[in-house]
Amino acid sequence: MEPPDNVVISDEDSGDEDYVGMDNLSGNQLRANAEIRFRGKSNIILSQSVNKDIANENSNDEDNTPPLKKKRFIEKRKWVMSDLTNVQREKWNWNEDWNRSMEISSKSPCNLFEQFFDDDVLDYIVYHTKLYARQKGNHVFDITSEEMKAFIGILIVSGYVAVPRRRMFWENSDDTKNIAVSNAMRRNRFEEIMKYLHFCDNNNIDKEDKYAKLRNMMCMINDRFLKAFPLQQGLDVDEAMIPYYGRHPGKQFIRGKPIRFGFKAWCLNCPNGYLVQFDFYQGKDASKMENQKEYGLEGSVVLDLISELPKHPFTIAIDNYFTSIRLVEELSNSGFAVVGTARENRIGNCPIETVKNLRKKERGVIDYRKEISSGVIVVRWKDSNVVTTVSNCTGVNPLGSAKRWSSSEKQKIAVPQPHAITIYNKFMGGTDRMDENISNYRIGFRGKKWWFPLAMFLIDASIQNAWLLHRMFCKKEDTMDQLEFRRTISKNYLKQFGVLPKPGRAIASTKMSKRVTNEIRFDEIGHTIVVSKTQLRCAQCPGLDLS
Repeated sequence: MEPPDNVVISDEDSGDEDYVGMDNLSGNQLRANAEIRFRGKSNIILSQSVNKDIANENSNDEDNTPPLKKKRFIEKRKWVMSDLTNVQREKWNWNEDWNRSMEISSKSPCNLFEQFFDDDVLDYIVYHTKLYARQKGNHVFDITSEEMKAFIGILIVSGYVAVPRRRMFWENSDDTKNIAVSNAMRRNRFEEIMKYLHFCDNNNIDKEDKYAKLRNMMCMINDRFLKAFPLQQGLDVDEAMIPYYGRHPGKQFIRGKPIRFGFKAWCLNCPNGYLVQFDFYQGKDASKMENQKEYGLEGSVVLDLISELPKHPFTIAIDNYFTSIRLVEELSNSGFAVVGTARENRIGNCPIETVKNLRKKERGVIDYRKEISSGVIVVRWKDSNVVTTVSNCTGVNPLGSAKRWSSSEKQKIAVPQPHAITIYNKFMGGTDRMDENISNYRIGFRGKKWWFPLAMFLIDASIQNAWLLHRMFCKKEDTMDQLEFRRTISKNYLKQFGVLPKPGRAIASTKMSKRVTNEIRFDEIGHTIVVSKTQLRCAQCPGLDLS
């Protein structure tokens, strides 16, 4: 600060306090010129001012100071050490009359599968496949829904009959040729359909959507999954991986998963594995930015998957990737019960025992806190490791027990277990069950296009859902395992919609050197030559007449 104009009265401040600070300066001092310096974290001068009117002079200049970080708003919640009341639990009771009973005992596996891949879906695929062929300059290509079913039948066969190369199904070799496949469709015709298979109009596509090639198809299948959904209380939200070995911005790597590289699918499943709704991960989605800003990517995924469910108090089980206090409160306001494991930094200011302290205590110790206004309860339980759950429908009681091995007692002992863990274990795991079902007989053919494994996932998931409906509602003595169920669909499609090869010119017989391996021909064991009355030409020398 420069000295005031009148230095004689510089000791007269604006107050009577002995301490002279910025708040009690004289008028002359306040009117004097001053120099202001701003320093960053690196202690470097960012900007300076030497005139009292500098703010007015440089008001239009660019501000070089770093922007102030916006303070993160922390919601204040009141927590008490209390369990949920009976009224809070009974709010989420499930009425068994809501369970949907379906009369499908007389329907075949093909009819069950066609609940999802019905005529409308097949016509959609056929239309866009022919459209893509026209766009590529092939105006002669044509295909029908019946031929598309035969094509799908061959794809299903590749899931339980594996060959290194798909053309081996049509090879004229006893060890690889598949009679059912080769009689249903010619090899070149199958390759032609693979070349032009398509699910969208490339001239009318949303460039902001990474999965626009399949978006309409995904919506159609999702609608049919939800329509046939057998209503039941428990559902779970989890992630599934679809193997992919090429390049795509949506490709993910997840360490520790059976499938480490591929596309990630968000799935809403029943405990038995039935897929209710799904979507593919693509990072930031412009259509869901509002939910992503409010609840994060993981929270917006849960809200999107359950948005089309009927208005019943379903119990949604979620793992620690999705769970947060704000998400549980939002689901509670939407009429859904929820129970999920939570990470330590996702429970806000809840004054529950820390994970570090709880690890030092014996197995079976439980601590819990309930938020007064929302009724959300946080339960922390010491098992082999510390587990934290957040729920609006279940807490500590009624206490259960879990059998664990005791190293000191050399036997299994009963460990107290909160009811939230019991409910979580009951309803969680449907997505993993679906993953296992699909991976057993996943379609084995690969395509050149990046979206091909995603399209095959739609077929595999539809067959898996159809098989689960078959097991749930058919008579016990009539149920099939998944392999037999898939074989029934593929054999019916190949026989019913396949086209036998037309009779034509006889295929030239293979030379003797190709019929018998060299190990047999040159094993130095004498072979008896037998005269044949029917063969008139030498197999090795077709021009030699033996008559």
